[in-house]
Amino acid sequence: RPEIRLTVQLGDGEALARRLQIPVVYDMRADDVAAGGQGAPLVPVYHRALAELVKERPAAFVNIGGVANMTWIGADESLVAFDTGPGNALINDWCERHTDVPFD
Repeated sequence: RPEIRLTVQLGDGEALARRLQIPVVYDMRADDVAAGGQGAPLVPVYHRALAELVKERPAAFVNIGGVANMTWIGADESLVAFDTGPGNALINDWCERHTDVPFD
């Protein structure tokens, strides 16, 4: 619930790091939400990297997963990213409910 700056990380990154005895990167959502994001900090970074293949600006990327999101890269390389609403989640729920088979 990013609108109230709330996100929950499942799992314990510190315990995993101790168990594996290696550094573990975890809970990036919390920092993204604290900075005003929607809790999906890797999607815009991926889209920016993908944009290197397409030099025209501005550029927009639409990702339709369970929740759809959009990344806008401006002519000045500015980056704006946000969720747009339900994506495949509604189709998946309907298919599971009516056919007992997940769609997504």
